Amino acid sequence: MDVTDFAIVPGPTEERLAPRQLVDYRNEREDCIEWLLAFGKNPETAEGYAETTIKARIYRMDYFYRFVWEEEGNYTTAVTHEHADAWMKELAYQDCSDAHRDCCQKAVMMLFKWRAHVRGGKKWEPQIRFSSGNKTTTPRDFLTREERNKVREASLEYGSIPRYNNVTPEVRARLKSYLAQRFEKPKKDVSRADWERANGWKIPSLVGASLDAGLRPIEVERAVTENRGESLALQRGDESDTSFHNPPVDGTTGYSTLAPIQAFKSVSLHGLRMAKQVVTRTYTASIRNQSRVQDDLDSLGFAASKLWNVGRWTCSRIWDEIDHIPNHNELTTYLKTHDRYADLHSQSSQRVLQELAEAFNGWYGKRQNGDLSANPPGYRKHGDEHPRSTVTFKAAGFKLDTKYDRVRLSKGSNLKDYWSDFILCKYQTRPDTDLSTVESVQQVRVVWTGSEWELHFVCKVEIEVAEAPGKKTVGVDLGINNFAALAYEDGHAELYPLNCLKQDDYYFSKRIARCDDPTSEQATRLNHKKSARRTHYFHTLSKHIVQRCVEEEVGTIVIGDLSGIREDEENDEAKDWGKHGNLDLHSWAFDRFTDLLEYKAEMEGITVEEVSERDTSKSCSCCGRKRRANRVERGLYVCDECGTTANADVNGAENIRQKVTPSPATDGVDELRCVSSAHQSASRSGDGDRSTGWLAQPSTFLFDKETGGALAPQEQVPS
Repeated sequence: MDVTDFAIVPGPTEERLAPRQLVDYRNEREDCIEWLLAFGKNPETAEGYAETTIKARIYRMDYFYRFVWEEEGNYTTAVTHEHADAWMKELAYQDCSDAHRDCCQKAVMMLFKWRAHVRGGKKWEPQIRFSSGNKTTTPRDFLTREERNKVREASLEYGSIPRYNNVTPEVRARLKSYLAQRFEKPKKDVSRADWERANGWKIPSLVGASLDAGLRPIEVERAVTENRGESLALQRGDESDTSFHNPPVDGTTGYSTLAPIQAFKSVSLHGLRMAKQVVTRTYTASIRNQSRVQDDLDSLGFAASKLWNVGRWTCSRIWDEIDHIPNHNELTTYLKTHDRYADLHSQSSQRVLQELAEAFNGWYGKRQNGDLSANPPGYRKHGDEHPRSTVTFKAAGFKLDTKYDRVRLSKGSNLKDYWSDFILCKYQTRPDTDLSTVESVQQVRVVWTGSEWELHFVCKVEIEVAEAPGKKTVGVDLGINNFAALAYEDGHAELYPLNCLKQDDYYFSKRIARCDDPTSEQATRLNHKKSARRTHYFHTLSKHIVQRCVEEEVGTIVIGDLSGIREDEENDEAKDWGKHGNLDLHSWAFDRFTDLLEYKAEMEGITVEEVSERDTSKSCSCCGRKRRANRVERGLYVCDECGTTANADVNGAENIRQKVTPSPATDGVDELRCVSSAHQSASRSGDGDRSTGWLAQPSTFLFDKETGGALAPQEQVPS
């Protein structure tokens, strides 16, 4: 392995040092790494350390050097044993893990080992000894008989579901949603064959073969399947060098048994009840060789902006001529031969045009719904300069090397100096992120942060989610005055007014309007602050609602589809929310909130279902009567047939909930309409008097800014 494949000088250190100091420090680090690779483990037999070990340790060495510079007040490479002992004392007081302290100590011992061998110094023996506290990093014992039985039993249960004919239609529908996510296919395409596939023998076969061979956990960790899953090969280790044949397992290749074994031990041995689910996650990584690749990345970012502008001009011409907005496929077909299209990889160019088409469709949808203040997507150009746009690489446009933390990005044919030209980025993820463990990396995005480029890896990952806290349902109605109204199945309701966000919206819109230039630094800063506060509110509210659902044993959240939220049901025209309300309400991110709610709910095993909101605001949730005039004012609903009096938003939320789980009170609506109000009241007595109870008097939760933005009951929030 070449020395340049390591992070010789991490970013924080590079920013700190002067040019000549940087050259001296780089030479010091390169000499040390070369020696560790060739002689570090045993200088007498010329046996070096593993690359992964060196990578982990040299980062800690860099931390040590920076500690010394802070202590001395200046740059130096003449580190001493006293420096090392002082850093160990510093680590002892820090709030960090034992494993981190132990790794730092080993890194410093490795550093002084090199200095002793090459420069004639002495090895360092620390005054304080740290232990990683991890007793299972190098397991040596075989599983006990009891553990073997529990692992075998867990393998039979892992991922299995009840038989198709043994569950109710309601449970079957939920299982179909689970199988659709598990096998990554539309819910409507899930068939009985998928039930059989979910209950296949792949995992029990792999686990059974491992147990029958008497493998230790460390050997199972190193094992991979080969020959289309017919052979389980063990990697050469300190005590194992063998392979054996395994009966065929449903045609899957390259399946590592590490994840199932670890999952079996955690599920079976510790009594946890968790389900596996594949979800999409985005991980951010910094680029270590920023200075080397920035010019190439700049050229891609500028090219994406230019292609956007070409597409923007094309859409404008077509719209002016025939009142039609071209979709993604039409744009791609039209511009495929354009010079700017070939500046990027074909899939990256397609993604730019897809984003443009989505932006135009969003603008057109707002105009159709009466939002006359909505503007079409603009050109990406500031004077004669183009901004750096995000560039997306799909599967054919990148190659990921998780062993050496590198990703190769493809250029367009116009930007290549030769046919195999590409950009090689060395990345660094957060310490808690390991891309080698994810299911698959779907996309790589190169994003300009304003000062440097960073990488976003869009991955499929398998996570453990809790079982549903219960089988109850809750209806959620999203709106303008009350952002969310909740109606629970067992008889109570909650309101979440939007006063705080409307105040922010009005305040920031007025401040931005006073700016001389809407693209100025001040206006940009105000927009970012406004967006950040809105995002914080959405995160807080979605987290609070999910927590309330867990407390109330809710297994399904039913939320209204807000495609028509900007139209007034009274006259099908654009809604008018008054002088203050019209500022920015039409652009509120209801879809963004729904996405956050789904993301947080899935971690608790709660399903989120979207249903149409049609007629929910004008229908009575008790008798089903539909009449627009029953909504006598914005917050009050009075049924002229059964006499129900309710909060209008809660009534809508209850109607939404009943689309998934009808209540007994609304069964047989036709019959209810044929009897007197008195008889209807008597028939509803079993459910309680809703019109004077939770429908009319819901609990109200407000956003308390004084506590950093927590949601609390109205009576606990100071006015």
